[in-house]
Amino acid sequence: MKRTIGVVLIILINVSLFALPVALSFETWNSKAIAGPAASAGVSVGVLPNLEVQGAFLAELTPRIGNRIGAFGALTIGLVNPHHYRDPARAPLYYNALVGVGYLGGWNMAEGKPFGEIFVRLTPLSLGSSYYRTRERTFGIGVGFDHYTHSWSFIVNMFAFDRYL
Repeated sequence: MKRTIGVVLIILINVSLFALPVALSFETWNSKAIAGPAASAGVSVGVLPNLEVQGAFLAELTPRIGNRIGAFGALTIGLVNPHHYRDPARAPLYYNALVGVGYLGGWNMAEGKPFGEIFVRLTPLSLGSSYYRTRERTFGIGVGFDHYTHSWSFIVNMFAFDRYL
């Protein structure tokens, strides 16, 4: 636990030294790997103007809270315009569309076995950016391949909210 906290602190300190946009992210999830709707809380970091790295912990909400717990990591690219500009006075468009690739995995408490899938996700509606200090994303859809069951699934993110620090 001490090592994890140390790594998180080092990442946050390095991000502040390079003045990268950092956001606290909250979003919903649903896929075959997660039997019911899930919620996640994590961090998004704009490492390049067009590239964002996301990481979050998630927990299943139904049929039983915490039945499946896990995490996801994703690389996201802005399709319409950059996530941010290096010049802090230059404002990007308020609208953006995003495409990302990532991994969703964790532990199924009820069955006592792991789950995990590689996914590609398209978010056609993203409003806001680090310049505006907030961003809302909605209607995220994608496909994932569960490498444990060797099956494909449809992924849905109904909404996500990012608050930039």
